[in-house]
Amino acid sequence: MQLFGLLDSGGGMNPFTSAIVRWVLESGELEAHVAELRTVYARRAAALHAALSVHLPQIAYHRSRGGYFFWVPLPGGIDAGDFLPHAARFQVGFRPGVNFSPSGGLRDHMRLCFAYYSEEELALGVERLAEALAAYLAGSRSGA
Repeated sequence: MQLFGLLDSGGGMNPFTSAIVRWVLESGELEAHVAELRTVYARRAAALHAALSVHLPQIAYHRSRGGYFFWVPLPGGIDAGDFLPHAARFQVGFRPGVNFSPSGGLRDHMRLCFAYYSEEELALGVERLAEALAAYLAGSRSGA
């Protein structure tokens, strides 16, 4: 028989925390909370989709199919890492796709998360992102 250090040392599971976890599991509160999260995240994903459709209709992005992110390609192969500081001046951010590619790909993709922000914040963020992109493209066409 193998002994485990936690139990062998006279320790044990924290009874208070264990009681809370047991209550959450047995009461049905976990299922109710997860159902509420699904509703909230579905609304946020729809808000991000709607904002992208309105403000960046020319971009064929990838809608989330179970995650918390949309993958949005930048036009003309713009490097998302190069674009990020410009977008920050418009008070909007994202994560460059290359950060999530083991092969160094997705350099021209932005990963947009909808999990943390409200529907209103997502709409405003995409509006700012579209403004930043338009200014960036105008600057690169003019040689700025």
